[in-house]
Amino acid sequence: MTVDPAGAGAFAKFFDTLKNWPLWLLVGIALCLTVLVAIPAFHAIVPPRFAAWVLFATLAAWILAAARTVSLLPDLLAARRAARTAATKFVITPIESQSFWHLAKQTDGSYITQFAIRCMVKNRMSEPLHLMKARILRPKISGDELPGIVTMRAPDNRMHGTAFGSGFHIPPGMALPASADLFVRGMPKQRSGPMKVLVEFKDADANASRATMLLSFTSPPGPEYIGPIKRLIGRFS
Repeated sequence: MTVDPAGAGAFAKFFDTLKNWPLWLLVGIALCLTVLVAIPAFHAIVPPRFAAWVLFATLAAWILAAARTVSLLPDLLAARRAARTAATKFVITPIESQSFWHLAKQTDGSYITQFAIRCMVKNRMSEPLHLMKARILRPKISGDELPGIVTMRAPDNRMHGTAFGSGFHIPPGMALPASADLFVRGMPKQRSGPMKVLVEFKDADANASRATMLLSFTSPPGPEYIGPIKRLIGRFS
């Protein structure tokens, strides 16, 4: 069996051109062929002897569109990562060995939950970073959020201060220690042991960054959590 070099060359050239076709064109061709196959009014205009070839062309078009989509995924994912990186104004790196949470019983019998967050914050902007506030997003705690404090270390000494009171900030491209002490009048469902939390910091321009960290527990366990179903059963027992 002999192979026509001219035919083989034309076939290879066709596929070389095909791989450069835009995705929208491949999908458009696949949709047009699908209309011929799936809609009876259009399928009727296809001669019976070509019906199998039209079906094959439809499947081939969708396979080519899928292959083209897969080939574009690495570039799309890289572009998404680059866009996410560019949108991240500052990065939080938890220092879990120095972070903790605490339950403090008040004179009226209520409890205040304290979260002490210690971290390094990297300023990725070309302007100073002024951290203004922080909050615990998870776990959710029923109760009033009390005034907390966010501090940063000065770039030229070991003093810590707030952006508002001391004018402290993190210079462009620098990473410095930062702290957040947050308080909630109430208790989480978890009453003892290490706790996984999601914390969010915001700067003076309302840019936000989040980090998940594990906090150690530094107080006696709180009272047992009684859920709504258990409370309802207790009323009738």
